[in-house]
Amino acid sequence: MSENDFIKNVTRRFGEIRVRKGMTQSQLAEKLGISGRLLQDWESGRNTTLRTLYRLSKALNCSAKVFFDQPTTRQPKPGRPAKKKN
Repeated sequence: MSENDFIKNVTRRFGEIRVRKGMTQSQLAEKLGISGRLLQDWESGRNTTLRTLYRLSKALNCSAKVFFDQPTTRQPKPGRPAKKKN
C-alpha cells in the first residue's frame, strides 16, 4: 500500500465514524472548535496530523485505533449522516 493510499484509508474513516455517530460535518467542527472547511480537509487527507487523530477520537468518543481499520466500501455523503432505515 502506498503512503497516499494509507492516508486516504485512514482519513476516510473520519467521515464514516462521524456519520455512524449521527453527526454532520458542521456539528463535529463546532464540537472541535474548528471551521467546517478544516474538517473537510481532514476528511480528505489534507492537513492531517497525530493531533488530528487525537482530537477526532475524543470528539467522536472512540479509540484512535478505529481510524486504522479498513474503511467500509460504502462512502457517506460528505457533510451528512446516513439516513436511518425505518
